[in-house]
Amino acid sequence: MDKLYQENKKRKVDGDHSEYQTAKRQALLSRSLKGSSSVSQGVVDTLILGFVINMVQPFSVVEEESFFNLIKGLASSPSVMCRKTLISRLAERYGALKNRLVGELALASAAAIMADCWSHFNKSFMGITVHWIDEKTLARRSAMLTVDLRFNSFCFGFR
Repeated sequence: MDKLYQENKKRKVDGDHSEYQTAKRQALLSRSLKGSSSVSQGVVDTLILGFVINMVQPFSVVEEESFFNLIKGLASSPSVMCRKTLISRLAERYGALKNRLVGELALASAAAIMADCWSHFNKSFMGITVHWIDEKTLARRSAMLTVDLRFNSFCFGFR
């Protein structure tokens, strides 16, 4: 019995388990970031701008200490842009997107404008979209023109 125990123990020690042990370990963010290349300031600025736009964050989020610490923790060398820079970059991006949309709509032979109303968590919204067919690819295209928060209910007076 003792011999069987020793053979089993020897097999476990002699077997190559190093790959299993490293694969079993959970990847840590700090280990992953150390091996990655540094992120340029332009990439950080673009990601911050995308975050503010897509998550509908206030411009003041870039001035929050926790946001600053998050960016510094993920990318140690780049700095966080200030609110003024964020607003100017947002205005530039808005102008570029608006010009691109106007250019695409100028090429379309016809367009349809639609209004849609909905409510969510007791708040009413109204959105206006434009739809057209791309003449080159024959793909249906859409763009949001505006979204507005309405302070009165759409079914006001119909209850």
